[in-house]
Amino acid sequence: MSLQVKINSKAVRLPEGFELAINLKNNLLDGDREDATYPMEVNLASNRQVFGFVDRTHMDMTEKLQAGVSFGPYQLLNGQCVLTDVGDGNVEFYISTEKNSFWGKARDRMLDESCWGQFTYSPGNRTNTLEQFYKSLKERMDYVVCPVRDSYIKNSLDTEVDFYNYLEPGEEYFSSSYQIKPIYFTPFLRVTVVVKRVLEGMGYTIGVDEFSSDENLKDLLIICRRNPIDVNRGSEVADKYRYGEHLPRISVYDFLREIENKFGYNFIVDETAKNVDIRRLNLSLEKEVKVLDGVAKHFLSDEDRVTGIIYKDASSNDELVKSLEYFLSYVFGEEEDAETVECISTIVGVASDVKTFVRPNVKPDYKYEYRFAAFQEEFGDGYERVEQVSKELRFSIYRGMIKSVPVDGSGRSYEFYYPVASPIAESDGNGTFSLLWNGVDDGLSEYVKERALLLIGAEQHHEFYVCPDIKNLDNLQDFFSCVLVIRNRRYMCYEQEIVLNGNSIVSHLVRCYPL
Repeated sequence: MSLQVKINSKAVRLPEGFELAINLKNNLLDGDREDATYPMEVNLASNRQVFGFVDRTHMDMTEKLQAGVSFGPYQLLNGQCVLTDVGDGNVEFYISTEKNSFWGKARDRMLDESCWGQFTYSPGNRTNTLEQFYKSLKERMDYVVCPVRDSYIKNSLDTEVDFYNYLEPGEEYFSSSYQIKPIYFTPFLRVTVVVKRVLEGMGYTIGVDEFSSDENLKDLLIICRRNPIDVNRGSEVADKYRYGEHLPRISVYDFLREIENKFGYNFIVDETAKNVDIRRLNLSLEKEVKVLDGVAKHFLSDEDRVTGIIYKDASSNDELVKSLEYFLSYVFGEEEDAETVECISTIVGVASDVKTFVRPNVKPDYKYEYRFAAFQEEFGDGYERVEQVSKELRFSIYRGMIKSVPVDGSGRSYEFYYPVASPIAESDGNGTFSLLWNGVDDGLSEYVKERALLLIGAEQHHEFYVCPDIKNLDNLQDFFSCVLVIRNRRYMCYEQEIVLNGNSIVSHLVRCYPL
């Protein structure tokens, strides 16, 4: 086995005694997603085939070149070579993973430009369009077209109802509701679909996917009000609308980090295989590790200890969200001096109304309550609204077709079902999971609890040198995704440092919290 550094596919001749230290952090525990830089210095005369005559005065040193580091068959780094200095017969440079790593690519991409997929409808055949939208309420599709009331919609769109996806309560199919014009639709994409499409668009395959298989999150929706569709336009040409047009204009990085912060799922990346595993911290998975003799124990000072962590939703000017403010944050441990994990998203609230059914010559009338997702906001002007709507990340859960509730003692011989998206579980709806942090038994706090309590309980960390084994380089993330069993004791690894020279693994250090 040999260590190879390649720049523009050309092998760099490394100096005798050259060593490279690669540092990796556990994304399950560490909030940092910064990309790494690896400085190097080599002889210029021995590497003319790589750097040419960069030492001449007229040569440009600003060009960034593709670079990679491998050890035997294992690709350890992919990035760009940046020259920093030429002198005394040597050339100094560093390899940066900023643009080539998973997180580097995620920073450079916008979510609305990175989610491939489209749905097709024919404005010339409104009936087919509305049937497709209604189908999304009953069948599992990439999106759901459920009613959402927006108190500001009449100020910005030419419509007579303050709803997107308006469905008259008690009516089957959207087509019955369209005697007035125009009505605006917008599909709300399932978050699991968006994650999958974005990762595939970045060139990665998905291996273990605990996120998509989570029953609580299978109907988690992004409620985005961008680019609503008027199905009454009368065009004879079928339109194909991109999924991305119905997503907020935020970076892919911010979106994926929000999945990590809010739902506790982490994107564990294998750059060699271009594979991503999506996992939660699981203290039941174990990996036995053989280590060399000796251990270094370090006790955390009071300043370094985590005594509390606060998770909280983004603030909102939405009155329905403000009314639930107490439930949109959670404190683990001590609140004083606690670290804060601030999410960039929040929920969409829920409002209700009463539908009255008039029966000829029979009193009293039937009255039934129905509920719907709703925005209740005030804006200074239309520009302010457009700016907020374009960037906001708002979640809800589609609860399916909910049974109506009679009110005011009216008769119970009639009932209807209606679709609703709500952050809070409905009595006969889909699941008990809630998008609230606090005050519920089955809410968001359960998703981040193990991580928070592990960090708060950490009083010391131990360092071990793993027995050098080339097979460990096949997937170094295994050391992070499992509990390490070392000398019959359980540890959670938060950092690794692997030192390589020309033909061997010099050392493999793991830093761990004892469990």
